[in-house]
Amino acid sequence: MTATLSTDVDREELDLLLRGFQVSRMLRLIADIGVADKIPTDGQVRVQDLAAACAVLPEPMLRVLRALAAFQIFQVTVDGSVAHTPRSRLLRTDTPNSMHHAARFWTGPGSWAAWGMLDVAMAGGTPHEAAWNMGRFAYLRQHQEEARVFDAMMASFPDNRHAAIASAYDFSDAGLIADIGGGNGAALRHILGRFSAPLGLVFDREDVIDAITPEKRMDGRIAAQGGSFFNEVPSGADIYMLIRVLHDWSDEDGSVAISERW
Repeated sequence: MTATLSTDVDREELDLLLRGFQVSRMLRLIADIGVADKIPTDGQVRVQDLAAACAVLPEPMLRVLRALAAFQIFQVTVDGSVAHTPRSRLLRTDTPNSMHHAARFWTGPGSWAAWGMLDVAMAGGTPHEAAWNMGRFAYLRQHQEEARVFDAMMASFPDNRHAAIASAYDFSDAGLIADIGGGNGAALRHILGRFSAPLGLVFDREDVIDAITPEKRMDGRIAAQGGSFFNEVPSGADIYMLIRVLHDWSDEDGSVAISERW
């Protein structure tokens, strides 16, 4: 009896994993149309009103929300009222370390097509290149909306790495901190928010730094410079940071970049 029950549970759980892409795609849909932000944090809204606010039809929206509710993402009543759960609140853009941007990026067109070409990796190929005839970052340069979603996702990563770095290390003696591949400057904002003396420098692709707003540059405390660390690295910094960057490249390319620039 125990073995039979275990097998049934394993079958159900594996079935959910096999169809996990459906859940991911529904989460992207919900994030794209901003559903979580349109539901009161501690209240509820009728699905008809929610659909109208999102400019979609109420019937298909209700089906999607009921499917997600099965995973404790949103709560849907019998009469069609929708409220938040702890999981769905993570999709609000005003939630610290929001997962809204991750929901939009991981199943966005670039990543979605790349995962569809995963087979080529078994023969030494790169899925993203097979799908788009270019690498991820070249793709992002040509698809600015996805690029900005990527930047926002990296700034809100669920492991809260930026705050952890800022609190774990004493940056008080640094004059200039350079974040190589620093995205929209989230790590530097955490650090400079705790330490008043240092200045910061974000070094990233031209399209990335062009999107950093004056507000995010902390009234001039953060400067920005465009380029590639394969070609150059800004000089004069007291501390250089590489946060979740090297894993995007092969071991060979990463080793060359580090050995030639540092």
